[in-house]
Amino acid sequence: MSEVNLPFLHTLIVGISVGALIGLIRQWSDEHENAETESSAGIRTFSLWSLLGFLSGYIHQVHADFFFPVSFATFGIFLIAANLLDREDHKGFGLTSYTAAMLTFLVGALVYWQQLQAGIAIAVAVGILLASKPFIHRWTNRLTNEDIMSLLQFLAVTGLILPLVPNRGFGPLDAFNPYSIWLMVVLISGLGFVGYVAVRLLGTQAGITVTGLAGGLASSTATTLALARNSRDTPEIASTLAAGIVIANTVMIGRVAVIILAINQDLFIRILPPMLIMAIPTTIYLVWKFFLSKENKEQVDLPKLSNPLSLKLAIKFALLYGVIVFLIKAVSIWGDGSGFYPIAFFSGLTDMDAIALSLANEHTAQSVTLDMAAGGIVIGALANSIFKTGLGVWLGHTNIRKPLLIGMIPMILAGIIGFVALSSF
Repeated sequence: MSEVNLPFLHTLIVGISVGALIGLIRQWSDEHENAETESSAGIRTFSLWSLLGFLSGYIHQVHADFFFPVSFATFGIFLIAANLLDREDHKGFGLTSYTAAMLTFLVGALVYWQQLQAGIAIAVAVGILLASKPFIHRWTNRLTNEDIMSLLQFLAVTGLILPLVPNRGFGPLDAFNPYSIWLMVVLISGLGFVGYVAVRLLGTQAGITVTGLAGGLASSTATTLALARNSRDTPEIASTLAAGIVIANTVMIGRVAVIILAINQDLFIRILPPMLIMAIPTTIYLVWKFFLSKENKEQVDLPKLSNPLSLKLAIKFALLYGVIVFLIKAVSIWGDGSGFYPIAFFSGLTDMDAIALSLANEHTAQSVTLDMAAGGIVIGALANSIFKTGLGVWLGHTNIRKPLLIGMIPMILAGIIGFVALSSF
């Protein structure tokens, strides 16, 4: 009696399982939408398709080296024929289901060929795409003509023009590198677009926590401005609106840290302690506000944001970034360094991203020391927090001033402590 081939059984089970996963999500998607049946394919059918791909790979490798391409082509013809015959009672296969079926067949073959990680990863990716249909439809329905044009223009400039731009310094001190500047624009615009999409998906109103998180990722300044103005119309929830501003500015700290991590890991490690110190008071405040006082049930108007992929915004950021890079180089080379922190402070007042990126890149180029770059980023974060606190107090209702100051002043003080203690880390 021959022994059981355990590796073969293992891969067989995995092959059937990945097909079942795709079929489960496909069937759930059809039932969840309560729509007419698009196809008769579900868990069993997709499991069998994956098994078919698995066995095709097995026969191809062990018995006939022509079998897999013939089997794959036959499977495609079968799907087309089944689609045509099935149209009287059902909608038939959509392109999504047809593609998912072909991918399931291929995943089954990958599993047999011991490409388990690739097969499972592809199955998960297919599942996510199938399950995200309502999300994608909801998002695309909310896109405007301006959004589409901004996206196309940005992709055209980045994908077509950027490779042609010279990657070297121009002007005084060779401070203006067009290629480097636009790469930074791509990084910031892409990160801001994530928050922009999140805000657009929420509709016109959302809970204050979600508003602060999504708005802070897209633009903490715009979120502060919007919530402060909301307090004039709804002064009775000014305390909750103040908490939203605090959330947005706390997210700003995390956002800056992620940006630094993407381009300069040494600087990220250096700024992490003071940034954590700066975020601790607001985190404690928000935990108390939302988990103990239970005042976060109100719906608020979401901030109106400009698409960060707009060429107009991108060019403005590129110009600001270029000027800051020049000033930092001028102070480092021509001066004695005494004006470095004032530049960081005034640059951070209205745009934290530009000063953070410029210092990260200048440290990478060894134009500034690690401690100077870290200190400049902390100073910029402090300036940005002070500016938005003042903005909220100035533009908001009188009811928002006390809770906003209670939330933001400890953050600012903690930032000062983090800056002073930076040399000891």
